[in-house]
Amino acid sequence: MKTSRPIEAQGRFVGVAVDDARPWRFIALDPAVSRLDGQRFETLTELRHAAHVASLATSPSGGQPRPRAKAA
Repeated sequence: MKTSRPIEAQGRFVGVAVDDARPWRFIALDPAVSRLDGQRFETLTELRHAAHVASLATSPSGGQPRPRAKAA
């Protein structure tokens, strides 16, 4: 029986990690992490980190918070 885990990056569901008799295989569901689709990772921690970095690279703000609007 295969095991799967949801993968989130920046608070968004971006894909699924599937345990294919180790290592973990990533199935990307969000275009922000599509370059990782099909890649294998030894640990879920490594996979989550790669997804986070990939999502930051494609974020319009580069992962930086948006500036707050000034009060009137």
